[in-house]
Amino acid sequence: MRLTVIGCGTARTHPDTPASGLLFTTGETRILVDCGPGVIARLGTFTDPATLSAFVVSHLHFDHYLDLVALRYLLAWAGLTTGRPVVYLPPDGRRRLATLESALSEREGFFDDAMDILEFDPDSVVRIGEPAVELRFAAAQHYVPAWSVVVTDPGGGRVVYGGDSGPTSRLAEIGRGADVLVLEATLATAADDDPVRGHLTAEEAIAVIEESRARRGLIVHYPPERRAEIERLAARTRGQVVVAIPDLVLDVSTGSSARDLAPGLSI
Repeated sequence: MRLTVIGCGTARTHPDTPASGLLFTTGETRILVDCGPGVIARLGTFTDPATLSAFVVSHLHFDHYLDLVALRYLLAWAGLTTGRPVVYLPPDGRRRLATLESALSEREGFFDDAMDILEFDPDSVVRIGEPAVELRFAAAQHYVPAWSVVVTDPGGGRVVYGGDSGPTSRLAEIGRGADVLVLEATLATAADDDPVRGHLTAEEAIAVIEESRARRGLIVHYPPERRAEIERLAARTRGQVVVAIPDLVLDVSTGSSARDLAPGLSI
């Protein structure tokens, strides 16, 4: 399995990176987990978004799913793309997407006309492709219902994507021994968060990765202007923790990294 960072930004737009979007590739199976603003355009530099095996949304904050709108408009142009994407939304996702249709001044069924929209059951296993890549879900600690996503390839390679989550023992538990544990680092300090936490600092994310004993940690969903600071923190782990940038590729089977950098970015 190969993990490609399409976007690793936060809800605040930034020219360096799209919002959340991670591409998982195993053979012919390609799965995008989260689809925030700017992700579809950047994904198009790697592959035709319409031919992906599935799109999966961890939770319904706009910076994790709003580019489904861009995908839908892409599909509207005859001859530009082919295929009918499968989109897995969290519980209540179909109703929320219908509300978005109205906000866009589009007709009822606008998304259903071009996509197969499904809601995942957080207690079930989603199998995609053949041989199957398996997706499992675990509740995250966030301001709205949100889920971490565990992606396991047919050979047993395992990536745990924490999604948006405050500090909780569940993160280390589900990340225990993972090949890659992907965690956010939205906050400069815990004082910036609500009393019931919904995000992590970089220090907290690194501590969870170390506690989990994951082979590799990947920091995402952070303000790009803090990249150098977060990289200095990650450097103390002697290579266990990597700070994501767009186009970064991790070979999950070996834990090694391939650095395919966009112009002007460094790692």
